[in-house]
Amino acid sequence: MAIPSQGLFTIALLLTNIILETRYFSGFILQVHCEEEHFVSPVREKRSVHTDQWDYLIDVVVTAPDVQTFQLLRSLVNTTTFPKVLDNSTEISEIYITTVCFPSEAGFQCRCEDNFAWPYSSCVKYGACDKLSGGICKCIERIPDNGQSCQPISVLLTPVEYTVDVELKVFDIQIVDQLRILLEHSPAVLSLGPNVNVTHINITTVCYLNGTNFQCRCEEQYVWSYDNCIIYGACDEIIRETCGCINSIPTDGQYCQPQMAPPVVYEYLISIELNATDVAVIDLLRSISYPISITNTILVSDLNISTVCYPSSTGYQCKCEDQYRWSCDQCFIYGPCDNITEDTCGCISDITPDGQHCQSADQHNFTSCPPTTASPSTTTPPVVYEYLISIELNATDVAVIDLLGSISYPISITNTILVSDLNISTVCYPSSTGYQCKCEDQYRWSCDQCFIYGPCDNITEDTCGCISDIPPDGQHCQSADQHNFTSCPPTTASPSTTTPPVVYEYLISIELNATDVAVIDLLGSISYPISITNTILVSDLNISTVCYPSSTGYQCKCEDQYRWSCDQCFIYGPCDNITEDTCGCISDIPPDGQHCQSADQHHFRACPNTTTTPKPTSKHTSSAIVCGSRFLPTVGFYHHLHKYLAYTHYHHYSTSGFYHHLHKYLAYTHYHHYCTSGFYHHLHKYLAYTHYHHYSTSSFYHHLHKYLGYTHYHHGGSNHYVQQHYYRYWYSHLY
Repeated sequence: MAIPSQGLFTIALLLTNIILETRYFSGFILQVHCEEEHFVSPVREKRSVHTDQWDYLIDVVVTAPDVQTFQLLRSLVNTTTFPKVLDNSTEISEIYITTVCFPSEAGFQCRCEDNFAWPYSSCVKYGACDKLSGGICKCIERIPDNGQSCQPISVLLTPVEYTVDVELKVFDIQIVDQLRILLEHSPAVLSLGPNVNVTHINITTVCYLNGTNFQCRCEEQYVWSYDNCIIYGACDEIIRETCGCINSIPTDGQYCQPQMAPPVVYEYLISIELNATDVAVIDLLRSISYPISITNTILVSDLNISTVCYPSSTGYQCKCEDQYRWSCDQCFIYGPCDNITEDTCGCISDITPDGQHCQSADQHNFTSCPPTTASPSTTTPPVVYEYLISIELNATDVAVIDLLGSISYPISITNTILVSDLNISTVCYPSSTGYQCKCEDQYRWSCDQCFIYGPCDNITEDTCGCISDIPPDGQHCQSADQHNFTSCPPTTASPSTTTPPVVYEYLISIELNATDVAVIDLLGSISYPISITNTILVSDLNISTVCYPSSTGYQCKCEDQYRWSCDQCFIYGPCDNITEDTCGCISDIPPDGQHCQSADQHHFRACPNTTTTPKPTSKHTSSAIVCGSRFLPTVGFYHHLHKYLAYTHYHHYSTSGFYHHLHKYLAYTHYHHYCTSGFYHHLHKYLAYTHYHHYSTSSFYHHLHKYLGYTHYHHGGSNHYVQQHYYRYWYSHLY
């Protein structure tokens, strides 16, 4: 910065002063004199800080007689180390030279130091002696009258946004239309000066004379507030507490405001469980008036008491309030304490452990109760549930295994829980290559596990006794007697070659729900293979099964080269001919997610030999299966028995354990042994060795006979025919 070597200089210093203690301190003016000339500049007011430490920014004006004095002052400021402690409570943290004013031919010039500049208003008012750039200048032709000094450039260049309301009076309404057109075609940003830009112009309100009065209408996306609509009178409909037109010009200069989107309202249904020792609490809850405002955004609109549970002489009772009911299965599971009407009851004899409560009689679709017949009153034995629990035990001492094997069973845990036996199936331990998992006696690994993790002994009878890793999915060895192991695939030895990268092939079944049948054609038109990543490739896609609604429910048809197995055809009913032990269509969607199998790759089991019995003279006639010299109802009998036992929880007939295990057995074997002697042999052994021969009372057969006669099983023959042959079967194999 070029300045004359002689003359009177005025320098503005900016000090940051920190007062460490708040005593008797107030704003002040610091004056430094190097000559008799006197120049004063006001102090910049202190800033409030809500701590025990106060920061002050102080403008100091210094006058110097010549340039040497100024240069000495600049050197002194630049070489001083900060902060500078003045006393125990005050220190100067920074000193900056912001402005230097010196005489010129026209009077004075005031130049800014680095990182400081004059604002646009000062440049225009006092005249800039250099170029205006970005709305600021570095030099002005006068000393400001108000004692201002140069400001930090970073502060001056910070944009400030203003919303300005402009009221325009015109005598012709067409001018408003022309203004709209002009605004639609105007540039996005309108520059009014080097540092002023107009970014948006919106017409909000148009007021005009309508007869003898004025009307003020809002433009699109703008509305009058509800107060203005009421005070000045709405000239259109009030919607959502706003209107678009009022019958007067607001006296306070208000105008239309931007239309705000209505707040999103979320509605929640919350179930609350309340434990109370005083029944008066229930009456208190009923007496509360709703809605109740929790906060300005949360409102409780209503409260309905659905269920009240309280102690009774036998334990607990849970009663439903008005308009609420228990479903039929809940009534049967926990025992009704009032009448079951319309497939519901109003009271049960226990608290549901899963937290369920009464459901709305109007909104809930209750499932129908199964048909039942009255039975003689008997003393019900306690229900016994049997669980098979797998436990994984981490131990550092192999002696733990021997200790577990030496424990005598059964062990009583509580008066209702008994551990009847313990079998160690799998033992895993570190080996030189990682881990080995060996099966204990009577347990084996399946063939696929042997191949996946590598066998560490011989594979015999489609199983192995040891694998070379711990399965990540928690699987363990299975019982060699009870588990049906899948056969190993045939393998042939191949000459030793350079091992290519390992390629794993997966067959993935995907269930797709679609409302448009064109999706099937679209899937068929895709070209394969498709690369998902550099290591994953979809090689092909085969549609196996298509299920769609029919007049009787659903039909599931197989695509080309796919078929349903014979047992699926019998269980769900074929809707085409059964050929080669398969069918191409069944009359329901299998609930276990099964689908059609490949006719080329899948080994379908042969259908049982069936002969049609002569139709007896009876009101109900149907077909039955004759297996050699034995009679057995159709497969539908077992399907319905399975569904019935699963639905009613088995608590009405004999012990629940019998039906539970029979249900598991029938579900496990998939009914494919019906017409072989092995079926009867295995069922007989199963019943004889799983404790259920203890419940072969005549009452059991009496109820089973009544159930078979009256719950859909007359399709296997007349009631008398079913009774005769079914009795002969059960007595001949259970005794």
